[in-house]
Amino acid sequence: MDVHVVEEFPEGINQKRRLLVEVEDMTSIMSSFLRMDVSSQESKEAGGNTLPIMSSLLQRFDYGKVGAKIPLIANYYEIKINHKIYVHRYEVIIKDPAKDRPLDRDVCRSQFWEMAGNDLETFGKLENLIYNDVNCLWVKEKLNLPNDIGRKKIVKTTSRGDERVAYIVEMKYVNYFLVDLAMDFDDSRNVSIQFLNALLTQNIRCPLRSISNKYYPFGRSIYIISDQNRKWKIPVGGGIEAWTGLHGSVKIDSVGHALFNADISSCAFFKIRISLIDFFLEVLNEFRSRRPSEYTVDELRQANKIAMNESQRKSLKKALTGVYVRLTYGPERNRLKDYKFVDVGQPANVVSVLMYCRFLHKNPNDPDDQGNEVTVEEYFAQYKEIRLNFPHLPVIQIGPRQKKIFVPMELLIIADKPQKVKRELSDFEKAKLIRGAVMEPEMRKERICSIIEDQKLDGDIFLQNFGVWISPEMIHLEGRVLKPPKLELNVNFFFFFFAFLILTRIIKTVCDLEEGIACQVIRARTFRNVSSRPETNVTAHNIILKMNTKLGGVNNKVHQDYNIIKTDLLLFPSWPKFSDRDDPTIFIGVDITHPRPGKLGYSIASVVGSTNLDATRYEASIKVQHPKMERIVYFVEALRERLLAFYKLVGTAPKHIIIYRDGISETEFLNTLKEEIASVKTACKKLDPEYSPTLAYVVVQKRHHTRFFIDPAGAAKFQNIRESKANIPPGTVVDTCVTSSKLFDFFLCSHFGSIGTSRPSHYYVLYDSWNLTSDEWQ
Repeated sequence: MDVHVVEEFPEGINQKRRLLVEVEDMTSIMSSFLRMDVSSQESKEAGGNTLPIMSSLLQRFDYGKVGAKIPLIANYYEIKINHKIYVHRYEVIIKDPAKDRPLDRDVCRSQFWEMAGNDLETFGKLENLIYNDVNCLWVKEKLNLPNDIGRKKIVKTTSRGDERVAYIVEMKYVNYFLVDLAMDFDDSRNVSIQFLNALLTQNIRCPLRSISNKYYPFGRSIYIISDQNRKWKIPVGGGIEAWTGLHGSVKIDSVGHALFNADISSCAFFKIRISLIDFFLEVLNEFRSRRPSEYTVDELRQANKIAMNESQRKSLKKALTGVYVRLTYGPERNRLKDYKFVDVGQPANVVSVLMYCRFLHKNPNDPDDQGNEVTVEEYFAQYKEIRLNFPHLPVIQIGPRQKKIFVPMELLIIADKPQKVKRELSDFEKAKLIRGAVMEPEMRKERICSIIEDQKLDGDIFLQNFGVWISPEMIHLEGRVLKPPKLELNVNFFFFFFAFLILTRIIKTVCDLEEGIACQVIRARTFRNVSSRPETNVTAHNIILKMNTKLGGVNNKVHQDYNIIKTDLLLFPSWPKFSDRDDPTIFIGVDITHPRPGKLGYSIASVVGSTNLDATRYEASIKVQHPKMERIVYFVEALRERLLAFYKLVGTAPKHIIIYRDGISETEFLNTLKEEIASVKTACKKLDPEYSPTLAYVVVQKRHHTRFFIDPAGAAKFQNIRESKANIPPGTVVDTCVTSSKLFDFFLCSHFGSIGTSRPSHYYVLYDSWNLTSDEWQ
């Protein structure tokens, strides 16, 4: 690609290079930096012997005050517990004696409630039982078990009329506890939350309740099975559709009360009771390439001499892997049985040495008569009186592989039980699911309320029995809208005429890896979008911004005059505090990327750090480590690289280190904080025994289910909000009501959501030796 520099502003790559030469006293200070060559093991040893052990997380000491107030609605429902709840807990293990692997939730759920419904003498009233579908059972009154230990056998009748032990249920008494959300001990509170999470959905998860036929529980979500009235299902293609459901979990608010966090969830399922012919057509149309129109059943019937090619056969096998099907012929008991898909065979009208069906028609008077071989098509025509419409299509092998049961495609349907898609969706399928799941704020709120209302919680016998009540209305709270930062633009900007590039992989390899030349690859479709008027085209602007950044330019930065208003009379400096040359701050981001489930490979740990005072340039240290480890093995080495890079460009070591960490759950907060703060302190001491910057450690969570909606009463106060159905404005911050009762956390939405519902980031300030206020953090 030819890159022509049209205009060069004062600060660019050349000045960046000059800065490296002009830094004074580089050698003297670098000598102390280069002494640091410490591994994670050294960090552990040094930190364990010399650094103080952290025993708790930072507690909230104030609330933010800056910003215009805005009335909001959060997707939380108030939970009231009318009296003290004492619960007995049992450990439950359900096993299949014929299999040596754990049973899935669906099997455990159905077998437990079948057993409990048939043995009221042991279990008592069903509304006293709360079962989590895995291994925990909570009961209001103790079970009638000798020595608090029980072993039950669930006997099933086989198709031959024999009885066999299908499942064994083992129960063991664990403890007796009070459901108390105000306890200071995290373990006790977590046990109470675990019980409440199971209680709130037990009515839907109990197969003995009629409402269970309308929903399918999976994890912490419940999905609507049949929605003819709502039409909420999202067609994904290939026999798959996304079901809409409700994700629910119990949270503790800022004053220690229980809240029910309810949010819309979408998940891919196989279509129910769709014929395999229609299923095959959907798979065929998914991969029809450049064919202008979709395949139809009539085309399959007309092309009755054309068999499935190898590519189509592989696509169908991949789509059906793990799927259960049902027969559409024969006795009712056979039509109600689910058979697991095994393989795609040869056409039903083909007789092959390897792929055929042998049906024996023995002459009872001739013991030597071994019968004759017939095709599947002939068998169904002669012995089932079923004439196949698609004999050229392959048969499907179902049931146990060793039995070799082959059935024509047209005589099979997808089982009517919910089947979640376990394989990874293709990029095309993901795109359709994501597009279909996008909901504007008002629609999202309406659907949440609709599902909550449909559950009829007022008549939930389990909630009533334990004295728990859920408000029918979402909670109202007050947020604040921070004023947007003042930006400087056109600080050092390069503009280029660019040529269209092809062969992305080759170009990237040559430019990035071999020659070290910055390049920008543009797809033809994208290039055509900018060819008319690039100076006013958004796509062209985005491309230029990327190119400018790759060549060392700065697109924008926060103006030094940006302040936040603390009171009506005093301007409290905000950004200048973080970009002071005499008191510099480095911002570091930390995350680990793991291989996808089922994929082999290493985990990639990335430590990104700012390299200038304005925090507009960043460089990364990439470390490879063993998979599934959330701990960063070479954290000290990565910190060394980031501190050195900052010093080379700024000329002084940072006096404040702010770390933003992603990928940590609340249960891992303390252990991860202890280890990584120890690593930071060790790295600083290795640089210089006297080097002691302030440290701040913030966890950023994005994968949560908290959403905020504008209360209609607050829409008129903001000019950029046309109506209450819009997203919350950028800069909306919430640090009350739905935040932690103990930790220093807040929600902040920094962007404007033009599509879908904005999701705020959840910030936890776990450690701060700089003692910043809530307003400064926000």
